Amino acid sequence: HIAMEPVYTLPKHKGHEIQIAFLIGAVAADFLFDDIQLLELDVPSPPPPSPPPPPNFLLWLDGEGGPKGARANFLAGGTGKMTTDLSSTNAAHEGKYGFEAEVSKVYDKDYHAMITLPAF
Repeated sequence: HIAMEPVYTLPKHKGHEIQIAFLIGAVAADFLFDDIQLLELDVPSPPPPSPPPPPNFLLWLDGEGGPKGARANFLAGGTGKMTTDLSSTNAAHEGKYGFEAEVSKVYDKDYHAMITLPAF
């Protein structure tokens, strides 16, 4: 479980699209992702999926029912090697599925292999 400190944006950023990526190419490891939650402080949630998320949630992503816009991206022809399973039972936290990425050979740059979440 990893929790991050709040990230604040300026009023001039209102209306811009945000995309989050986990840069994982710098370390040979098996990465497991599930139950990813992103919320905005003191702002009501947008229209929810079913079931609705708690108030203030901007993104609530788990591996149930497939990747839901999460993607694995890597540099074709790069120095490293990454395999992924975006419906992995090994990566499940509370449900049956999560997102798994295995970096078996390190890339020159960490951003040459990443798991990206859907833009919002």
